[in-house]
Amino acid sequence: MSNKDNKQKRMDEIRAYDTVVSNYSLPKEICPNVSDHTKNVDGIPGEVMFLHDAMFLCRRIANMEMGYSSEDHMHWTFSDAKIFYEEHNFSGTRKFHDLLQVDSKKSIANWYFKGRSQTYLTFLAYRWDNGMVFDNYKGRVEKCIEKRKVEDLANIKNIIEAFAEKENQVAALNGQLDTIRSGISDPQLLHILEGINISVLDLMNNEDDD
Repeated sequence: MSNKDNKQKRMDEIRAYDTVVSNYSLPKEICPNVSDHTKNVDGIPGEVMFLHDAMFLCRRIANMEMGYSSEDHMHWTFSDAKIFYEEHNFSGTRKFHDLLQVDSKKSIANWYFKGRSQTYLTFLAYRWDNGMVFDNYKGRVEKCIEKRKVEDLANIKNIIEAFAEKENQVAALNGQLDTIRSGISDPQLLHILEGINISVLDLMNNEDDD
C-alpha cells in the first residue's frame, strides 16, 4: 500500500470516529487536530505532543514523588509510560490541575508548558484526567462510550431506586386514606374519598411543580 493510500485510509478512519463523536455527543477534547470537530479550534498540536507531555508528567511524578531516579526511566517508550500511568491510576490520583501547581512559583505552567495554548492544555487535561492521554483516537472514543454506558446505567439505577421509594410512599399514603375512610359515616364525603387514589406519578409530578 502506497503512502498516499495509507494517508487516505487514516483519514477515512478519522472521519468514521468523527461520526461516532457526533452521534454520541462525545467531547471534542478527544479529537485529533485533523478531525472535523477541531477545524475551528486553534492551538491543537499533533498527537505526538500529547504523548511527550504526558510522558514528562509521568517522569516528573516518578522522580519527585515516588523515589525513582532519572536512570530508571531514561529509556522509557510511550508504551512504558502508559503502563506506569495506568498502573498507578494517575488519572484518578494526580489531577492535571494539581500537577500544574498554578499557584506556586515553581509552577510547570510557567516553564515547561510556557507557550502552549490554553486550548491545548484544556485538551491535555481532559485526556489526562479521564485515563486516555496515551490512547489513540480509537481508544479515546471507545473509553468515552464505555464511560457513557456506565453513567447511563447509574442513571437508570437511580431512577429505579427513586421510583421504588415513591411506591413505598404511595402505599403509606393510600393506607392512611383507607384508615380515614373507615372512620367516615357521611355517604357523600365517603364517595369523594373513595375516588382518591394516589399514584407514583402524582408524587413525581408534585415534586416537579415545586
